[in-house]
Amino acid sequence: GEFNKIRPKVQYIHQNPYTSLNHARTIFSILADPLKKHKKPNNLKEEVSRLLKMVGLVPPEYFFNKYPRHLSGGGMQRLAIARAMIPDPEVIFADEIVSMVDVSFRAAIVNLLNKLNKEMNVTIVMISHDIGVARYFSYGGGRIAVLCRGSMIEIAPAEELLGNPMHPYTRALILASPVTDPELAKMKAKLLLKYNKPEEVWETEIAEIKGCKYAPLCPFATEECWKEKPRLRKVDGNHLVACHRVKELPEWELRGA
Repeated sequence: GEFNKIRPKVQYIHQNPYTSLNHARTIFSILADPLKKHKKPNNLKEEVSRLLKMVGLVPPEYFFNKYPRHLSGGGMQRLAIARAMIPDPEVIFADEIVSMVDVSFRAAIVNLLNKLNKEMNVTIVMISHDIGVARYFSYGGGRIAVLCRGSMIEIAPAEELLGNPMHPYTRALILASPVTDPELAKMKAKLLLKYNKPEEVWETEIAEIKGCKYAPLCPFATEECWKEKPRLRKVDGNHLVACHRVKELPEWELRGA
């Protein structure tokens, strides 16, 4: 049916490569079997080699008879990316793809996804709780969408969203992210109190909140915020925000920082 036509075009890369890959199978078979199903190549070894080269697992012949357990976490994610590319997808959802990868290899994985985005024309939807990863991945033309308890509350080009966040929740997220500069860290900690009620917790059930999902923790919330869910609307250029009070918020204190 229609689902089977769409499914190959949308691929998903799991957060945990240790559980998403079959460790009882060789790297060659992990790629060869789906290749036989989706492409039926004349030269299977050649096609597997192409995929391994694409993701930086070289020389490819070295990996044919290896198992996923012989790879590092970053190597396993490269293998998962290669597998996701088999049906020539239009969209790849990468779910926290570097959260279980050693810090020293994270940039390489993100760079690989950016390369596939540009060279293979694949849309990459990177899901991450790490502002730093989102910043690194999205700069240079990407967009960032911020979700709060399942609701999209802000979306804009990366440079615009991080340089001038408009939703109180987005501002709180940026202020809560760690920095190496001690003076900037102090400033951010102080400003965070302005956009987040530290004494409050997520006690209110999501289903009970008819309005903005951030209302329980938002110092700017009014009765309208609690009762009516704000629509995502264009505020400036390609910057969309779901906030009743967006025009009343103070100017972003870290603009240009």
